[in-house]
Amino acid sequence: PRSLRTFSYPCYKALRLKDSEDTIDINRFPGPRVLVDAYSKEAYGGTGKRIESSSVERAFSERPLWIAGGLSEKNIQAVIKEFNPELVDASSKLESSKGKKDHEKMKKFFMEINNENL
Repeated sequence: PRSLRTFSYPCYKALRLKDSEDTIDINRFPGPRVLVDAYSKEAYGGTGKRIESSSVERAFSERPLWIAGGLSEKNIQAVIKEFNPELVDASSKLESSKGKKDHEKMKKFFMEINNENL
């Protein structure tokens, strides 16, 4: 019988970046993608904090970009224009309260993503 270790499962790593030096670790992870997110001592995501642009640029130079951290209907257009991410992960900035999505914010978020001016 084959060991579970011989199977390859699709996965990705979420890497919280304090600064651009943290991107040194990005190639340690075997998956095809790494999701970069803002670092926080308080939580592993969902903080609403943005990543510094220099950290995102350095991460993007290593792998295709997946990005999270403080994305909202107010800044998604700028993020797309600046970084052209392959995937975005937005959550806490689209909530009316912890764990409860705000339908208006979500609608505006997707309208901004689909905006033809991008």
